[in-house]
Amino acid sequence: MASRPPTAVHEMTYSTSRVQHVHLETHGSIAWRGDDGRLHIRTSSQAPFVVQLKLSHIFGLRVRDLHIFTERVGGGFGGKQEMVSEDLCLLATLKTGRPVKWELTREEEFIGATTRHQMTTRVKLGAKRDGTLTAIDIHVVSNTGGYGGHASETLAASLGSPMAAYRCANKKAVGYAVYTNMVPGGGFRGYGSSQTTFAIESAIDELGRLLGPIRDSPQEHGAAHRLDRGGLERPLRCQCRQRRARPMPRPRREDLGIRRRRPKAHGG
Repeated sequence: MASRPPTAVHEMTYSTSRVQHVHLETHGSIAWRGDDGRLHIRTSSQAPFVVQLKLSHIFGLRVRDLHIFTERVGGGFGGKQEMVSEDLCLLATLKTGRPVKWELTREEEFIGATTRHQMTTRVKLGAKRDGTLTAIDIHVVSNTGGYGGHASETLAASLGSPMAAYRCANKKAVGYAVYTNMVPGGGFRGYGSSQTTFAIESAIDELGRLLGPIRDSPQEHGAAHRLDRGGLERPLRCQCRQRRARPMPRPRREDLGIRRRRPKAHGG
């Protein structure tokens, strides 16, 4: 038999699919104008203060004039970190002056809410004959759908912790978040790192089989080169580039049916 080469290189591409959260409680909001003149929205959200800031920006309202609150949330798993139902309820209340309630059906959740980002990850590994990793190179394409609400954050997570878990002197990670004509990607448990963890761990297992019976199993091969608990690797240098779209003009208050409240005159 021919002798084994002193080094091994393994390269493979892995793909993960979209996943919907399917929380028992769907997205839903109730909006009304209170006796205090403020606009109130009760919503099923994991991020009411984020919603408040977004609504303030969209409708040109003062933050203190918006009261966004939530009671118990019937499941979220990251899928309720978005503004999904609150904006249209508020718009309808401003137009009609009446309370408005909207709750998504299960079908609407699949076509109008968010999913886990679909990612395609190419992993290239280099190793010595004894299993020591010499290079890790990953290339990630994240499908963010029609909007990029969590595009950059999940992409950064996909390029960070999954690769930082292994001791290796040479590491490189390149990622792209691309817009497509699909349902938008959003927050989901793991927040981007699950997709590339699957890819890197699969590649490590396959590299272990390529190297031969150095250890009892590919899983032990991977475990032997992970960082010890509390171990630190050199921080990765990160370069982010983004092509900015032209900002949309903000709507006029008159078009939204918003009237400025005049302060009451105090008698002398």
